[in-house]
Amino acid sequence: MTRDGLGRLLAWGVVAALLLPVLLVVLLGLAALLQALGDEGGARACSRAAIGGGVAWIAALVVTVAVNAMLTLCGPGVPPAVAGHGRDPRRRRRRRSDRLVREHPGLGDAGPGDRRGAADRGPGAG
Repeated sequence: MTRDGLGRLLAWGVVAALLLPVLLVVLLGLAALLQALGDEGGARACSRAAIGGGVAWIAALVVTVAVNAMLTLCGPGVPPAVAGHGRDPRRRRRRRSDRLVREHPGLGDAGPGDRRGAADRGPGAG
């Protein structure tokens, strides 16, 4: 399996590991409600479905840990699904800040709260 495929599997494993406990709580609550209403068959079915959900949850946790270990052992780096498609975030930020200074020329200048002296700010600074 490729590194990208492992990254997708890890993402799905994390989603399953977070959502399956919610499903378990709902199924167990529904089983208790049906038991209180006297529906033994429905309560038994919900309880068995909750057991199946618990097994699926444990499997999702095991798969998530195993895939995370494989990604860690594959080598340095971040999985491509998380890395932002190989773009350097520092480079994007630098371009964004340069564009901001070009659009607003006074933004890069020292404001009234600047602690440097007038000589440190450069020529023409008051």
